[in-house]
Amino acid sequence: MTTRVSSVIGAACSIAMLVSSATAQLKISQVYGAGGDFGAVVNRDYVELFNPTAVPVSLDGWAIQYTTVSSGTWSSRAFDSGLVVLPGGYFLIQMTLSGVNGVDIPTPDFTPATAMPMSFNGGKVALTNTAVSITGTCPSDPAIVDFVGFGNSLSCFEGQAGAPAPSQTLAIYRLDDGCFDSDQNGSNFVTGAPSPRNSTSPTHTCGPFADVGVAVAGGTCPLSLGGTESFVVTVTNHGTATTDSVAAFQIPTNMSFVSSLPSTIPVGNIVTTAFAGMIAGESRTLTIDLTTSGTGGSPTTLATATSSLSDAGHPTAVSPSTTSCTISHASTPAARQSIERAGEDP
Repeated sequence: MTTRVSSVIGAACSIAMLVSSATAQLKISQVYGAGGDFGAVVNRDYVELFNPTAVPVSLDGWAIQYTTVSSGTWSSRAFDSGLVVLPGGYFLIQMTLSGVNGVDIPTPDFTPATAMPMSFNGGKVALTNTAVSITGTCPSDPAIVDFVGFGNSLSCFEGQAGAPAPSQTLAIYRLDDGCFDSDQNGSNFVTGAPSPRNSTSPTHTCGPFADVGVAVAGGTCPLSLGGTESFVVTVTNHGTATTDSVAAFQIPTNMSFVSSLPSTIPVGNIVTTAFAGMIAGESRTLTIDLTTSGTGGSPTTLATATSSLSDAGHPTAVSPSTTSCTISHASTPAARQSIERAGEDP
C-alpha cells in the first residue's frame, strides 16, 4: 500500500507523491516555527514525533527535512546514532537555538549541529529514512516516512488539503495525541497552543478511528437545458475502524430530482442515503439523476458525509465537496463554460 500526497497548483496542475507504508511507523505529531519571535509562546522552533506502534523505532540513518511552502530545495539534518522512539512515546526535535521571546521548551531529544529555522506560518516537513536530501516542490521519494504541508499557498501536502497555518501563538497538532493519520493533512491536524512533548512525556496508546471523506463529480458541461445529468457522490472511510456513514446531496437551483441509486426519496432539496458497516479503506457511491430546468444559470451541487464514530479528536463532519456547471442555451452559445470542480477525491 502507498499513500498518495497531492496538491493542485493554480487549479491547473496536479502533483503527486508516493510515501512508502513499509516504513510508515513514526508520525510527525506537532510543528511550531515561531520560536523566539516577537509574540512567540516558546523560544525555539521544534518538530515533535510520535510512535503509534507497539515496538521501539530506531532513528539510525534517518533525518528530519524542511523547506518553505513553495520551495523545492530541502534542508536535511541526520539524527545521531542510537536514538530510539519508544512505543507510544514522543520525541522532541529542537530546530533552532534559543530565541529572545517565549519560555524554554522541554529538554529536546535531538538538536542538530546546524540549526534549521522554519517559517512561523507555513512550510513542509518530511521525516525520511535516509539523510540524503529529498528534492522537488512535491517530491516522489520512497524514503519519506511521514510528510506534512501546513499553511497557505502550499505547493504540496498529504491528501486533499494542507494542515492549517500556525502562528506565534499556535502550533499544529496531529489529532488524538498523534494517532490520527488517514493520510489527510487537512483533516488530521488542528492548531493549538504550543505544548511540545519529549521522550519523558507520558506515553499514549492508539485506538481505531474512522475518517470519512466525500467527493462529488458529474455533469457534462455545459449542461443541456431540459436534459438529464448524473452526479456521483463517493464516500470513503480513510480511517482504521468500521463505521456507518450518511451521505447528503443538495439538489441545486434550476435542477429537479429524477432518480437515485440506491433508491431514495429527497426531503426538500436534499437526497440522503445511509451506508452501514463501511470498513477501513472502503468507498461507496450514491448516484443521482437530475434534469435541468428553469431559466438557466450556474447550478452548484453540494455533498457532505458524516460518520457514526466520533469523539473530541475525530469530528463527524467532513469538508463538503462541490461541483458547479453552467447551463447552456441554444440561443447563447457564448455562455458555455467548462466545469469547475473543487473538493476531495476519494
